[in-house]
Amino acid sequence: MRLHTFLILLIVNFFVFTKSFADMNETPPRIQLSSSASIKVMPDYLSFVVEVNKVKQSKAKAKEQVDQTVSKILASLKKYGIESENIDASQISASPKYNWTKNERVFVGEQVKRTVKVKLYDKEKYTDIVGDLAKLDITSYYQQGFGYNNIDAHLEQALIQAIEKAKRKAAVIAKQFDMEVSQLHEFSENPGPRPYPRMMAMAESAKNQDAAPLEIKPQEISATISATFNLK
Repeated sequence: MRLHTFLILLIVNFFVFTKSFADMNETPPRIQLSSSASIKVMPDYLSFVVEVNKVKQSKAKAKEQVDQTVSKILASLKKYGIESENIDASQISASPKYNWTKNERVFVGEQVKRTVKVKLYDKEKYTDIVGDLAKLDITSYYQQGFGYNNIDAHLEQALIQAIEKAKRKAAVIAKQFDMEVSQLHEFSENPGPRPYPRMMAMAESAKNQDAAPLEIKPQEISATISATFNLK
């Protein structure tokens, strides 16, 4: 009798355990979706580069003339209140310059090039600064674009909006099937190029720069995610 009872209990427990194990491993209904969000933010600064390039018979003479022009550039920038930490004039290069004539390489002179990179926070001064640079003996000028002091904070804001949008979308879809969102199963942030405002202009001589005021608009920063939610 005891053996009979023991066997019955063993069989019942086996089926209970099997059902519980099956329930634990049963895949819940899920929905997978993507979501994107973007914000518009006014840039903190404008970046531009000025190049000075001279070719002379000696490196010393070429560098001397380059340095003279760069000194005038720095003085002009200082006049507009641009801090030294926002000016980088350290990049300089020197190399011999040749021309090809009748399949022969002809030495022209020693070439020295120096660039001045500038971050301009007071963007209203841009037009006047360019006008002054055009009066100097520079080789070229070009705008690099706009920038932000803390791009990560703006990216985070866009990401939060994308996540909230995904949660709302998941709730709407679940409701149409008489279900509710249970929990997040999987999440990923879709990789993409780091937002950087487009180039404002190709390299060109500052002497040809239009004197019209620069129009600055908020730039778009976006985030895209993929998420999978369990339903109940």
